[in-house]
This record gives sequence, C-alpha cells and structure tokens, in this order.
Amino acid sequence: MFGLKSLQILALVAAMTAPAVFADVDTNATAAEPVFGELLVNKLTAYPIANRMFAEAETIWSSKGWYVISNSSGILNEGKPVSGVFAPASVDITRATGVVNAPAQKLFDYLITPIGYQLIDPASNPDDYYKPPLESYNTFLWRGFGHTDKKRLEAARVEANIPGVKLREFVVLNAIDANTRLFVSKSVQHKGDPGCSIYGPASCNAISTDPVRALNTFAVQVEPLAGDANKCVVQLINYADYIAPEISAAVMKVLTTDYLPQMLGRMQAAFASS
Repeated sequence: MFGLKSLQILALVAAMTAPAVFADVDTNATAAEPVFGELLVNKLTAYPIANRMFAEAETIWSSKGWYVISNSSGILNEGKPVSGVFAPASVDITRATGVVNAPAQKLFDYLITPIGYQLIDPASNPDDYYKPPLESYNTFLWRGFGHTDKKRLEAARVEANIPGVKLREFVVLNAIDANTRLFVSKSVQHKGDPGCSIYGPASCNAISTDPVRALNTFAVQVEPLAGDANKCVVQLINYADYIAPEISAAVMKVLTTDYLPQMLGRMQAAFASS
C-alpha cells in the first residue's frame, strides 16, 4: 500500500529525523477536530458504525491544524481540541507517529491479541480481554468478500483501574481489518450493558452505570517502512475521558498527553530484540 497515504507517512518519518522541518508545521489549531459520539450498536448498525469509525480515523490522520506536543525519540506527538458532543469535556484528542523495529504484519497481529490489548491499555483489567465479547458480528461481507480470519467486529466491555480514580468501565465497538492493518475502537451503547457516558443522548445518559462509563476513541494503523521490511510505521489516535470529578479537565489533558508516546515505547520495547 504505497499511495498518497504512504507518502504522507514517509513525510512524517522524514520529519521525525529532521527537526528543522517542524518550522513548517502549523502549531496553531485552526479548527477543532470533529469526533462523533456514542451510537447504539446492534446487528444492523454495527457495520455502518464501524465504517464511520474507519473514515473518522482516516480523516483525523490526514487533517491539518494540529499543535506539536512533543517530537523526541523518533515519535511525533500532536494534539487538537475536539468538536461535537465531547467538546464540553475540554479534553484534546491526540495522534502520534513512530517507527517500531518489527515487520508491519507481525506487530499488527500481536496488537490484536489479548496480550497486545494489554500493551495498548495496561490500566484495563487483563482478564476482560479473555472474556467473550458482548456481541460479535459476521464479517464475511464486511470490508471485502470472505477472509473472516482477517477481520473482526465486536462489542466489548472492559473495566479500568486508573490510579486516583474509582473503577471505570468502557463499552466499545472494536473494528479490526488485518488486511489493511487497521484497528479502531470507540465507545458505543449496547443492550448487553445499558447506559452511556454523561455526554451520550438523553435516552441513555440517565441510566445509572456501575462502574461509571468512561469514554474512548482509539485507532492504530501499521504500515511497512519503505526500504526496510523489518521495521514499520505506526500511526495512533487517542481520545479519552474518565468522567471523574476528582480529575479536572486540565489534569485529564496532562494524563492523555503522553499516552501515545508511552504506548509506542512499549511497542518498541516488546520488539527490541526481534
């Protein structure tokens, strides 16, 4: 896959090895990034919602107006305010790009295992990654014909033990396409665990959830590094809000600022000797 997207990735990699390039980066967010809210997932809606999630991730990776949070150790980390139903949270979305010393498919296949999920989110209960999902959806006709071993679409619930915060839960739709090495996870509503966050529609945000429902929009795409089949370029997106009164919006922004570079660091460490 070396089209326009790959050229954009190569440009980012080149930028990470040449700090002077960042004189041309727009460090003033010109507009907030649209992020859609918690939709109701079922056997009919799962597919269009998943497609919308993929499209949202591609838009976020290609959009302009991001400010540079950091650019060190080969990792470019950027932020931007969000628009839409989550705007009142005053928490920015982040995206990051880095290189990992592993073949692209090898890393991606690792990330979509329970152990890989733990690497992505070590705060969540690892036991939850081995439990059956709330609901799985047939992928035979989704994103191409057949190859169901390469595609996964499921609603899932995980609990998160976050330091300084009471137990939280995430209810998400996980959409995985190993053919394009793209994995997107996003907070949704599901009948298997009714309710939503405080930012959800009136039809569900009055439903009490225990633990409190937290928010997440996450995406990862892995591409081969041009000229080196044993390395890959990883692009990440993260938006999270723990919905915790004990954590201010300012503190939440600090907590999420370094989340993606730390994740890339864990990936690099996991494959340091591969």
